[in-house]
Amino acid sequence: MKDKILIINDNQDVRTITRTILKGKGYETIEASGGEEGVELALNEQPDLILLDIMMPDVNGYETCSRLKAQELTKHIPVIFFTSLNSSQDKIKGLEFGAVDFVNNVVEKGELLARVNTHLSLKKLTEELRKSNLALNQKQKALDDDLKAAASIQKSFLPQKTAFNETLTLSTFWKPANALGGDIFNVLFTAEDQYMIYMLDVSGHDVPSALVTISASQFLQQKAMSLKEPKNPKAIFEGLEQEYPIERFSRYFTLFYALFDPKTSILKFGSAGHPAAILLKNEKVDFLRADGIFIGLNKQVPFEEKEILFEPGDKLFLYTDGISEYESPNGAEYGEERIKQVLERRIDSSPEMLLKAVEQDLQKFSDSKTSYDDMSMMAIERSMKG
Repeated sequence: MKDKILIINDNQDVRTITRTILKGKGYETIEASGGEEGVELALNEQPDLILLDIMMPDVNGYETCSRLKAQELTKHIPVIFFTSLNSSQDKIKGLEFGAVDFVNNVVEKGELLARVNTHLSLKKLTEELRKSNLALNQKQKALDDDLKAAASIQKSFLPQKTAFNETLTLSTFWKPANALGGDIFNVLFTAEDQYMIYMLDVSGHDVPSALVTISASQFLQQKAMSLKEPKNPKAIFEGLEQEYPIERFSRYFTLFYALFDPKTSILKFGSAGHPAAILLKNEKVDFLRADGIFIGLNKQVPFEEKEILFEPGDKLFLYTDGISEYESPNGAEYGEERIKQVLERRIDSSPEMLLKAVEQDLQKFSDSKTSYDDMSMMAIERSMKG
């Protein structure tokens, strides 16, 4: 298809000479003798380039160019001014109104064709770039929408309530480093009327990491609902180790897992390389440590299973390494001991207030609002009635 050029000039001779030169090189031309007519023609015909005279009787070239640049349909069409004005001030004014170049009113063939060819080529490149950017923006929007949907799915695997049958009350904090995170945790009521408590942290903070959190959560949900499946920590760790070898997902994860029986008050727990949980009991604060290696490494290292009494008034505090390894501006880590100290000062507080106390202390420790790791906490209290 031929490039179409609109000539707007009140001088018939200039229009004729310009038309002849351009048509001789295969361009299609359309003409207007004034600014009003030129703007209307540009809107209707959508030319590829406009040659516009500055000095015209009805509407001058500056005003005409301004109107063209104000219209969505014509604002991207390059405008070259015809001018006999040679001062730099006049040319600066033309550029400010949106012109891209100038040609002399005394038309010289070589100059005219060189400038026209240059700006038509630039327009084509600009259009290609604009289309590419539009396509990229559309793809980015689709990706953002997908990430939002995935984040919503991931959030659905977090605790959806703060109380369980007057037995447990809990509060949670979840702050992924990106739209999706590698942390997940929950409290599930099992088919045997027990409580499955877990917090896991998958390596990485990307989409694959988030997918592993969802998959592992589904695995644990299925275990919780089954009457046949053993749910003690060691059995769960061994099942996850078989299901999630690092060769399958190129990811490993840490996990704190506990099974609580309210009838006996026994809480069995274990850890697969996860930061030690913290027990608040009888005015004392202690770490719950158990040996175990990350899930996925398949090192044939036995997982240690321990048990404690989790009685009315006792509290359990879980967190990921995004909390304990949170860094101050000078590179110091927050650390598990500082978490313990905060909990000791607030030992009689509710689960919600415990989390707020740690969060506020984190803010004091570092004034940075940016974390490069996912940050998760969950505080659980055995209710006095449960």
